[in-house]
Amino acid sequence: GLSELLFHELTHQRLYLSGDTDFNEALATAVGREGARRWLRASGRSAMLATYEKELRVEKEFIAIALQSREELRDVYARTYRSSDNERAAKAAALDRLRRRLNALDRRYGGSLKIEKWFEKPVNNARLNTLATYYELVPGFEALLKKHHGDLELFFAEVKSMRALTKEHRAERLHALARTATVD
Repeated sequence: GLSELLFHELTHQRLYLSGDTDFNEALATAVGREGARRWLRASGRSAMLATYEKELRVEKEFIAIALQSREELRDVYARTYRSSDNERAAKAAALDRLRRRLNALDRRYGGSLKIEKWFEKPVNNARLNTLATYYELVPGFEALLKKHHGDLELFFAEVKSMRALTKEHRAERLHALARTATVD
């Protein structure tokens, strides 16, 4: 909601790395979510917090499904050797599986996700890549915040130290943090 957006935008003002949109957006998304949670908790809005957490779980499932389809499309492109008929058929099958998975997700949540609306724009590798790059780094930032027991000053100090890394090394570091968090 609005509180997440405010924390998101304030994060951009606090720390922004020129030339690394994925890093900036993932950082702002992670901090925006944490800020929204804290605000809802502090203001005694437990029902709204529960709804918000559910929305985040649904979003996470949606993204996992989209990323799975992105991998399937990568496989299609790698193995069809640009045979247009084979590639078109395999791509159509992968997108059909994506639609079925997302419709199943929608049914699990009572049909309120408006999945068909998402399919109104063309779904292709570029769109799935954009979605992926925006969200793939978020778990690393969430793991880092957890590592610092929610202390935002320590969190931002470590995030700031990543400035010295290349874009690729920052992404590797965040992926490693996310992997470590899922093992714990």
